Amino acid sequence: MCSGFDRIAPFYGVFESFLFGSRLQEMRCTYLDQLTHRRDILLIGEGTGLFLERLLKVNPKTKVTVVEQSAEMMERSRNRVDARDFGRVTFHRVALQEFDAVERFDAVCTFFFWDCFEKSQLQAMLPILSKYTDGESLWIDVDFFEIQEGALITKCWHFMLIRVLYGFFALATGIQARYVVEIEPLARQNGFSVIESHRSEKFPVRARIFKREIGRGVPNSLV
Repeated sequence: MCSGFDRIAPFYGVFESFLFGSRLQEMRCTYLDQLTHRRDILLIGEGTGLFLERLLKVNPKTKVTVVEQSAEMMERSRNRVDARDFGRVTFHRVALQEFDAVERFDAVCTFFFWDCFEKSQLQAMLPILSKYTDGESLWIDVDFFEIQEGALITKCWHFMLIRVLYGFFALATGIQARYVVEIEPLARQNGFSVIESHRSEKFPVRARIFKREIGRGVPNSLV
């Protein structure tokens, strides 16, 4: 993700609310109940911190690590953290490929993150999740998807919405991606399987829980 996200950080929340109301946040929180007893959670590309703020309230004991490349997004996320919770949150202003930690996390969250990347980039990035998870870890992902079935009018509406979003973010941030890559096949190649899924009724957005099969998904180059 390029530093262009710094440019849109000041009005990103307004942009999201104008287009989607509260629905994207509702989708982020679809499986929030799965995180109430997790002790070490990794948030990748947290953006402005809406989910982080909610997570810290529902899980008063968890420690959260945030990986966010945009300095402006990270600052807005940091500002949402209550002073009493500062000791529970660690921020890393790096790209996922540059993030390095010795621990493994019992939950990983990626919200509207993978859609910023092309397939070749995803093929290099997905294995990194294996490095920081084990058989007990949950990976919760929420993102847009390219609709393949349904009524023609719905498919046309969703297709146009995603094209407009990609056009805007290409101009505003410089991302190279032009369509949403389906990450499930890449996830399976790295030992992750979908165990639960939920779709938005109005928008082409999907929330999924992945779990890793024990003994799979840790390339030697990442160990």
